[in-house]
Amino acid sequence: MDKNKKKILIGITLIQLLLYSNVFSVYGELPVIASRISEIIEVTVLTDSAYNTPNNTVFGIDTKVEILNRDTKNQTVVEDAICYPKVNFNATLVNQSLEIERISAGCLDIFAMYYYQPNITIEYDIMKLYVNQTGLNHLPDGNYTLWRYIEYGSTVVDGTPGEILLTLINMNSGIMNVTYSYFDNPHTNEVSLTVMFPIAFLAIFSQIAAIYKKRKHK
Repeated sequence: MDKNKKKILIGITLIQLLLYSNVFSVYGELPVIASRISEIIEVTVLTDSAYNTPNNTVFGIDTKVEILNRDTKNQTVVEDAICYPKVNFNATLVNQSLEIERISAGCLDIFAMYYYQPNITIEYDIMKLYVNQTGLNHLPDGNYTLWRYIEYGSTVVDGTPGEILLTLINMNSGIMNVTYSYFDNPHTNEVSLTVMFPIAFLAIFSQIAAIYKKRKHK
């Protein structure tokens, strides 16, 4: 088989492949429910907390939270207990002699169900924490990781953990830099081969036409 015939055969094969590829698409596997902290609204020193002592400084981190339901119908999140706040954190401080603790408002031993409509639901939560040093006017230097825990189900009802995206805070000489995570849109993880068809078809057709024209002039 000469080279020109081989090219034509390859072109025809590719066209056939593209004609039947409209039934194929590649999807990323993403949990139905996901959570992220989309904004650190404010970090303040709290002076009216019961945790204020001569040796402590209490902070409040006011957050905006987004819960994403990737499905097209409502989803139910079941929790065995209602706990506040729902935002949590861990931290690695530059001054390792400092101790930092989250203040929990406690949990109610109540079975709760939350319903999330398709797309994004916005919530607001304030997390309080204290540092064993008095007189601070900003968070101690270091790296902070914040998240909003969410589980699609519970120990009572079969469920799947949701996707938890992290928000990072870096404190350096009192200057705060925040790095947010963003939801993956399932549509951006879809590779539809049918979109490629018109372009690929034209390219292959042009190549075949050029080969045919070249042979005709010979």
